[in-house]
Amino acid sequence: FDQVAVSMVDLQQLHLLAGVIAGGESAPLIDGSLFRSIRGVETKVALVQHAEAMKTMKGFIIGQKRPECNSALKAIAQAAANTDGPAAAEQSECVCQTIAKVPGLLDAVIVKMRDDVDAVRLVNNLAANSEEVALLFVRHQASIQALKEACQHFKLHAFGVINHLSRCEEAAKVLVRDGFVAQVLLPSLEKSHPTLSSEHEATMARGTLALANLTGSGMEGCLPDNRHVLATIVKVLDHAARGVRLASITWLPPAVLFGLRNMTGDPRVCATLVECGLASVLAGILRGWCQQTGACTLRLCCDVLSNMCAHSDIVQPLWEGGVVSALVSLHDAKRGVPVEFVVRSDELCDRIQARRYAVLMGMHRRLGERSLLNTIDGDVALMIVSYACGQEGGGKAQ
Repeated sequence: FDQVAVSMVDLQQLHLLAGVIAGGESAPLIDGSLFRSIRGVETKVALVQHAEAMKTMKGFIIGQKRPECNSALKAIAQAAANTDGPAAAEQSECVCQTIAKVPGLLDAVIVKMRDDVDAVRLVNNLAANSEEVALLFVRHQASIQALKEACQHFKLHAFGVINHLSRCEEAAKVLVRDGFVAQVLLPSLEKSHPTLSSEHEATMARGTLALANLTGSGMEGCLPDNRHVLATIVKVLDHAARGVRLASITWLPPAVLFGLRNMTGDPRVCATLVECGLASVLAGILRGWCQQTGACTLRLCCDVLSNMCAHSDIVQPLWEGGVVSALVSLHDAKRGVPVEFVVRSDELCDRIQARRYAVLMGMHRRLGERSLLNTIDGDVALMIVSYACGQEGGGKAQ
């Protein structure tokens, strides 16, 4: 009841401020009161549906007069951000589509990308939540050059734009054609080094995920084997799974898992990701999945695990990371897991435990009668069994 009451107060406050702005007043923008009133997704929907307020803010952006222009960009960028997680994905998509379809607004924002970080942040949020808007952006004749210039001044959010665009097939082709791999991403990633800056970590993570998406399954050798960057991506996925912000960014699991699906196709990169703890993070996502999390997260998680199972050296760490028990937990009917993912979980469990099954069959009195396990020293056999049948989490068989 308290949450509903607070939400109603927020909506009333936003409608009041939007009405003032619609009348041509910029005070609620400049003093930050409109920005602070944009909280849950309901307030964001209410703002973008206020046509007159959006028209007025567009006028402030076109006029490029400070501080009205910058304040309007901040407010609209906040409205476009999905800070409520996967449960608000559909509403956030509608919000972003409504923003992009305000006549002349996207044109004005693209112009401002060259010198205003909030314009870049706005495009980042729009592309993050709507593939339709991502396409509108890349089809704009001035967008690509504006994005390249933004990469020189506002790399954190510009790399975010590239990452989100790279998940859209048509947009990805445009980015590859216009040299974003060789001219923008690779030079930046090659210069990456360990740092205490969370902003730098987030920038490199976004750049690496974008590179993985743009180079696709034929990426072997493209990604630098930079342990620090790959460890950061695992860290970002962990933050996304727990709903914790990093570098003031709300990360959503699908945005990270999409890139990891491509990255885990490279055995060298996959091995480093596993060393950095990827298996246990994936297990945590599976255990914490619920219907509000969305099928996309589950599908991508299974895709990543399927890629990892293709590398023989990775199978044991998956078992030790608790992935098998996490997959088995998807069978719980109370969780409402779609049937297709229950079936996939069984398939993945079989692939992860194939080595274990083989060893146990070799020790069977009848089935393993001719197994070489029966001819070796007992201590050596125990070591083999311990390795193949150790407890999840790295424990050894007794």
